[in-house]
This record gives sequence, C-alpha cells and structure tokens, in this order.
Amino acid sequence: MRIIVLIAALILFGTKASTQDKCAVNVEGLPHLEETLQFESWLNTKQKAITSLNNDVILRVPVVFHIVHDGEIIGDGKNLSESRILNQLATLNEDFSRLNPDTTLTPISFLPVAADVGIEFVLAKRDPNGFPSDGINRVVGLQPTYSSSDYRDLMHEVFWDPNEYLNIVVAELSTHIGWATFPYSDLPGITQVEATIDPIADGVLVHPLFLGDNLDTGDNFDSYGRTLTHEIGHFLGLKHVWGNLNSCFGNDFCDDTPTQSTSYLRTCPDSTQISCNTEDMYSNFMNYTDDECMNIFTLDQKSRMRTVLLNSPRRVSLLSSPALETPENFSLDLGLSEIITPSLSTCGDQFLPSVELINYGSETVTDFELELTLNGSLVEILSRSSAILPFESTIVSFSTISVDNTVFSEFQVEINSVNTETDLGIQNNIITKTIPPTENIQLPFSSGFETGDILFNLNQSSNWTYDFSPSENISNRAAKIDLSDTSYFGAFDILATQIIDMTSLQSAEISFAYAYASNGDPWSKDGLIVAVSTDCGESYLPGNYLFEKFGQDLATTSRIGSRFVPSDNSEWNYQTLNISSYTGKEDLRIAFIGIHGGGNPLYIDSVSINPTNLEAFDLGINSVENLPAVVCPRTLLPTIEITNYGYERINNYRLSYTIEGQETIIAHDNIGLTSGQSTSLRVILPELPSGNYEIDFEVSEPNDVVDNFIGNNTFTQRVIISDETEGLPQRENFEKSSTWILGDNTSDSSFFEIVSIDNNSVLKFNGYETSEIGDEHWFSSPLLAINELEYLSMSFRYAYRSRENTSDILKIIVHRFCQDDTGVTIFHESSDELASGISNFQFLPIDSDWQEGFIDLTEFTGNEEIRVSFVFRNGNGNNLFLDDIEFYNTPDLSNPRFPDRLKVYPNPTTDGKFTAVMNLPIQEDVELRI
Repeated sequence: MRIIVLIAALILFGTKASTQDKCAVNVEGLPHLEETLQFESWLNTKQKAITSLNNDVILRVPVVFHIVHDGEIIGDGKNLSESRILNQLATLNEDFSRLNPDTTLTPISFLPVAADVGIEFVLAKRDPNGFPSDGINRVVGLQPTYSSSDYRDLMHEVFWDPNEYLNIVVAELSTHIGWATFPYSDLPGITQVEATIDPIADGVLVHPLFLGDNLDTGDNFDSYGRTLTHEIGHFLGLKHVWGNLNSCFGNDFCDDTPTQSTSYLRTCPDSTQISCNTEDMYSNFMNYTDDECMNIFTLDQKSRMRTVLLNSPRRVSLLSSPALETPENFSLDLGLSEIITPSLSTCGDQFLPSVELINYGSETVTDFELELTLNGSLVEILSRSSAILPFESTIVSFSTISVDNTVFSEFQVEINSVNTETDLGIQNNIITKTIPPTENIQLPFSSGFETGDILFNLNQSSNWTYDFSPSENISNRAAKIDLSDTSYFGAFDILATQIIDMTSLQSAEISFAYAYASNGDPWSKDGLIVAVSTDCGESYLPGNYLFEKFGQDLATTSRIGSRFVPSDNSEWNYQTLNISSYTGKEDLRIAFIGIHGGGNPLYIDSVSINPTNLEAFDLGINSVENLPAVVCPRTLLPTIEITNYGYERINNYRLSYTIEGQETIIAHDNIGLTSGQSTSLRVILPELPSGNYEIDFEVSEPNDVVDNFIGNNTFTQRVIISDETEGLPQRENFEKSSTWILGDNTSDSSFFEIVSIDNNSVLKFNGYETSEIGDEHWFSSPLLAINELEYLSMSFRYAYRSRENTSDILKIIVHRFCQDDTGVTIFHESSDELASGISNFQFLPIDSDWQEGFIDLTEFTGNEEIRVSFVFRNGNGNNLFLDDIEFYNTPDLSNPRFPDRLKVYPNPTTDGKFTAVMNLPIQEDVELRI
C-alpha cells in the first residue's frame, strides 16, 4: 500500500495521480505596438469570418522601395542597385509562398504546419501622381543616419500614401536594423492613435546593409533578406514567436508556434532545441535567428496575416490600390492633380482659386480651357495658352472670388478642352473641394444643438448628425455619431467649431458633455479625441490633443447594449479643459473627433468656450499612479502627473516627497509646460521595510516664485508594504483573525468594518457615509504561492444596492510577482451592474441581496505568487458587503461545490487520473492513503 501525504486546507486542492538591435518592437515612441487583449479579440472575430473559400486566393500588395542615400551614383554605397532590390523582392515572395530553397531545412516535426501564406508583393506600377513607376523611389536623405527618434522625420521625407502603397524605406538606421508599424487596432494609447491620424508614420524600415543578399553586413550574421520578411510579418500583425517575453509565459497568439523562452538572437542552431518542455520553432521568420536559419511561416500565422490584410485599415485598401495596375497611356491627357487654394487652412471670405495641372500624355499641351463652379453655379471659364511638356506640371490661378463664409463652399474645376480637342484621359478631368465656414466667432461661445448645426462636419462624408438625446431635458438634442458600423473601422470623423480668435485673451477653457455606453463586445474600441487645429482646420496633430478616451474608459454609464441613447442626465459626463496655451493665437478650430471602433453611438452636447480668470502661476499634482495601496518591500516607482493650471509657461519647479518626516527634494528645469498641459514624472522612492506608510508629495516654486494657489500642490498616498506569503487553498470568511490586508489610499481609517449579520461576520465597505468621491479602498490578500498549480479560480459573495445619481465601482485586481505596479483588472463593475436593487437609505443586506461571483484565474498560474485585491472606488453611493472568498484548483465552478469532507472525481476515472478534494473547517495537514 502506498501512502501519499498531502498538505490540505479548508478545501484541499486536488492532485492528479499522473551590436544593433534586430527589431525595434519595443522601442518607446515607435508606433509598433504589440498590445494584446482588445486587438487579439478583434482579430479572432475577423478570423472566424474568413472562410476556406478565400484562403488560397493570392493577395497582391503594391510595394515601393524608398532608397535614402547620400548622393552616390546608383549601385554605390546606400544607393543600392536595382538588382539588389529585385533580389530582396524575390526573397520576400519566396518566403511568403513557401518557395524558398531552404524549406528543406525546416525540422520534420514542423512540416505539417508549414504554410504558403498566399501573399505576393508587387513593385508599384504607378507613382502617387499616376505616372508609370518601377516601384523604386530614390531620395537624397536630409541626414546621414536616422535613430528611432528620427522615425517620423524620415517617413515624411519619402511619403507615398500608405492606403495605396506598402512603403519600404531603406535608410541607414543607427539603433536597429529594421522596424515596422503594427496594423491599426482598437487599442488604447496615444502612440497607436498617432499612427492612425498621421498615416505618414505607416510602413517598414530596413538598414541598407540588410536588404537582400549581403555577406558583408559588418554584423556577426549574413543577410539573406529575412530582416524585411520579419518586419513585414509585424506589418501584417504577427508578434514575435516568444511573445516578447523571455520566459515560457509569452504568447504570439498562434497555437501552432510552440511556446519558447528565448529569441535565438544571433544564433543558428543545427539541432533540435527544447524550452518550455516543447521543441522550439527556431527557424520561424518571427524569431531573431540568423537569416540562414529562417525558413517557415505557419498556418496560424498565415491566417493572422491574411485576416489583417483583408480587414485592417490601410492594409485592406492595398489590395485594390491603383498602383497594382499599369496606368493608361494617352497621347493627349491633361489631368487635375489638386485644388491648391482654397485649402482647409484658408481663412477669410475672399479666395484666389488655383489648381495644379499635370500632363499625363505623350504629347505637349499647348492650350487648355478650365471651368470653375462654386456651389453648382458657374463662376469663370479660363482659357490659357501655355506649353506643358509630358510628365510636367503647372499651377493655374482663376480670378479672386468672394464667398459666404457662414456656410460650406464647394469648389469644382473641370477641364473642358485640351489643344482645342476633347481630352482623351477623362478620368482626371474633374476635381472638387469643400471648404467649411470660415467666419470668426467671438468668445464666449456656446452651443446646445437645439436650434441648428452650430458646429461643422469637416469630413466630405461625415457621420455626425443631430438627434434626440435626453439629459436634464427629456427632449434634449445633441450632436451624435454612430460608431457601430465596422466598415468604417479605424476612421476619424471630425466635428469642428468655426474659426476662433484668441489673440486678446490670457486664459480660456472649453467645457462639454458627452455620453457613451459599451455595446458589450470586448474588441470594440470606439474613441473620442478633442483636439485643436492652429491652421484653420487643415490638421489636428497629436501634440494638440486636449482629451482622448477609448472603449470602457470613454463609457459614461455601466449600461450595456447596442443602439445606445442616453436615458437621463446621470448617463452624461461633463468635462472642462484648459486651452490657455492657445491664447494669443488666431485661426484656431477645436474639433470633436469620433473614432469608429465598431461599438455604439456617441453624443456630444453643451459645448462652451469661455475666457477665464486663471492665476498666473498655478502648478498642481493631478494624480499619483503606479503606487498600489498594498505592495511588497522593494523600490517603488510611482508616476506623478503635474498640471499647469495657470496661464504662464512653467520652465522649472520643485517636487518633493516626504516619508516618515524625511523630505527629499527633486528640482526640474527646462520643462516648457504651457497652460493646461501636463507632464508625467516617474519618481524612484527608497526601498522600505514592511509596515504602514504615509507618503506626501508636494510641487512648489514654479519658475522660482510662490505658487498663486496652493490648494492643489500636495497629494498624500497611504501604502502598506507586506511580503507575507501563504499557500493555497484559502478561504476568507471573516470569522477569525485574518492575514488579509485592509489598505487605503487616503487617511480615512473608518471605511472598513467587520460586522455581524444574522450571526455571520462579513466585511463592510462604508460607502454610504464616506463622501470623498474617487478615493479607493483596498482589501488585499497576502502573497499567494501558486507556482505548483495547473488551474486556479476564485469565488466570493457580495451584497450591494445602488443609490440614485451616484456610482460606486468595485474592481478586483491581480498583481503578478512583487514587481507588478499596475496589475491586471479581472473584475470591474459599477453601481448598476453590482446592485440587487436601489436604496436611497443606508443599505443593510437581507438574504436575497447576496450574489455570487466566480472568476477563472488559470491565466495567472505559472507565476510564483500573486496578490488579489478587492478595490472599492467611492462614489458616495452605498455600502457594499463582502464574504466567503475562496480559491480552488479548477476553472470549473461546479467541481469544488460539495458538502462532503472528501470528494474524489471523476469517479470512475477513465484515464487513470483523478482529483481528490477535502473540505475542512481549518487549515491542517492531511494523510491520504490509497
């Protein structure tokens, strides 16, 4: 007889009886994000829609190689020869069609998943002007080398429309041998949005030494063109095989690429490699292996790339790009390239209309006739005798005209004749442009959208409308944009003010209301950006964003459902933004930009722009992030957000923090913080032993003077430091002394209370009596050792009733390891979702109020330890009660629920494996004999 000794607890967990970086994927500031959850969910949804019917169709992508050189002749130095470029293109197409000669080196075990991706890269046959092209654009660079910080400058030097071309920029890179932009997804973050609103950023870069075959790279591996194969994999949505974690916990979201714990940087294995208990696919193109060892994409990688190419903005449009087709060649073909003036940045009510003409034909143009119309009415017919040689351009101006600058103006120019004949290339003979109203408005300005369209749609085919949207008034109207249509996914829709002149103001602000609800789809990521244009509406650059929220962060109500219409004032949020940094300027527009994420309608109302009476110097601490209420003993790295609330520019200030009476001062110079702007500063705190601490942060002395308003200069954060560790299983029922930790980010120690209800002890969060809205109160586990578990889950009971017009929030956050500041939020519900009903009185639960929560925590197994925290964010709502927190070694709620002291399942067992679970009142050792 064998004797098995198990450590058992309240519920016994079961045991089964059986020189340059290669790729700039993690460079801060580059728009090559590799975030996961929302994008992966979006991608998975799209993959399910891809059928086998199109899985073998060849997808053709037009590419242009921008060769950035120093003026060398073709074939010398950086000005690579055409044969070198064609060699790279051939390698690219071989790799993506699995025609590469080294497929014979793919390990036998991976042959079943090796894939012909079915993507062909074709040199662009026409340039952005429509002229014939060989797909190679040679440019003398403005600097000899480019670092990651020069990324956008370099892309601006060579820009071709990324909706029509895959831009491959070949330039000397000082920090990496290649990088690429990730496809647009619905992820949060400014960097991702910059890549979307600034399409010039989109493309692939590679160092000239690593383009095509080159056995003299100066590095310790030879180039066979696989750097570009790797980077285009990123461009089409592939992650590194190891998931960017040098451990067994990375994930590239392709099931047929085995988990591995290394990148194989600058190596070329010649035998089977094992990590994470499986054979590594070191030969995959998305590893860092030397070029000569790369030879395989997999079936799941194929599915991922084709899904992106068939769906993602600025990827799917490549498949229908005119650059794939040879331009028609007419002997007589004069074309309109663009209307130069008026432009969106033209202000006033008088314009000198001008257009650019290009001779696309093979004959010289000697004369032509143009027709200008304004809002459908003929304004002028212009006849001109002027020689325009083939492939040359000229700019032609009409007479000055006046417009009604209170309405939209549509300009249209048409070519009537060329060389006294009918133009043969009629496809480029008409061009139009719509200019929004350019009348200046004076502050104060306000609009509630009740009497008309006060703000203006600036897209040619905008989705902004005006619609019924209850708030304080049940018949209220507001500006509305429906973001649910996935055919617009990733598109930006602009609703803008008229021209604003703030030259005579010292300070100003804009306020508005917005309403939005999630539709429940995890991948939908609708967004709202409020931005300022300093050029009459021509551009809205990321540096001029005032407000930016996406998805759940944008939601103003916990109500979930499609076709959202706000029900009353409680489902609106109100926002005020400082715009004093733009005082002294004219020709301003402020825009509300809706980002289509396939979700729900968004509403804007009560827009108001007003002068204000700000203090000259008013610097304040807006928030302290990355400093949980309960942490391990270690060096803490909080991020302090500091805002200039005054109207003067702040160039330097003093920041200090005080711990147990010991003050540390940090001086900051050369800040250049304009009115309304914020800056984030990471502070390195000293390592502290276990204990309770109150940390005081203070900002002072802006520009070495006394702050005019000290009410926002300080911020106090309470921190409990503990590294006490316990094994699992665990049950916390508040009937005995506990190792769980009551934490608080404020000095309010009365928020928590253990109370008895019907002779049962429970934890009470005193939300009814506490009025400090926004304070967070933490109830945290000790560190829980889970390294030997295959599965993990948690259940808990809670009781809550909401109070009208208030909103509390309960979150559950898991911190992995002791180094994880932000944690992972696994539960997030606000008042409406939590509540079993409504009570405007202090809530005390009865039996019917208690609800059960269950969360599968298996994704966290593999970590040495975790900490689980229940976080109550006070909205001055009502009390919340918590009881019976239990952990199990199963992802299935039904398995651990049993009344017996011992349960063995499955019984009988079919594969010789079983789980034994014991339910005991206290933690104790158990001897189990089999």
